[in-house]
Amino acid sequence: MLTEENVEQLVRGFLHEACGYLGINDSQIGIIYMPMPVQMMMVALLKESDDIVIDNKLLADVVEQNTYTKLRFEIYRVAREIYQRRKHQAEGTQEDIKADTNDAYAFAYALSFLNGLSLIIPHQFVDDWHPRILHILNNEFQENCVLHSSPDRQFKGEFIYPAKKIKEARQAELKLHTATKPVIVSPNISKNEKGSETHPFDNVLPQFGIKEKG
Repeated sequence: MLTEENVEQLVRGFLHEACGYLGINDSQIGIIYMPMPVQMMMVALLKESDDIVIDNKLLADVVEQNTYTKLRFEIYRVAREIYQRRKHQAEGTQEDIKADTNDAYAFAYALSFLNGLSLIIPHQFVDDWHPRILHILNNEFQENCVLHSSPDRQFKGEFIYPAKKIKEARQAELKLHTATKPVIVSPNISKNEKGSETHPFDNVLPQFGIKEKG
């Protein structure tokens, strides 16, 4: 069962995970829990300090519903925003609100898919986000994935997506696993060395290094 305390620990863990992929030291990023001034805004970034603000209501909803997928996704997204801001500063480039927003959402989806989650991509954003998600999975995470879709049972007209590795990638992993799998050699016991019906383990236990009790 989730509590506010362990959800706060999860938030810090999700941030640490995302920042690990982005090459960011998350120890200096503050996380603040407070009521949001704008309705529907659940997680926001204080761009001057890179601190993250999380709505108290979202925290309460996570505890009440005992599920944290939405919060996890938002932390991934905001971590990408921190990365974008620092990248623009380092390169001296201007932010592109639409492109940066699409990229932040795509990163959150990609990292969620990498963790085995299946999520709805709203149909109105599929054209913008789908290619970017694949780019991040295949180029940043080096996973060689494709996205599969199936109709969502709860929301009519929406599709739920998992990421799966392409056939060649799965075959390469299987080949590597087979090549590195240790060979297990069992003792060779002939038929005439096996036990009898009344004593089925006669002459068998010693073959496995098991001493019979006297």
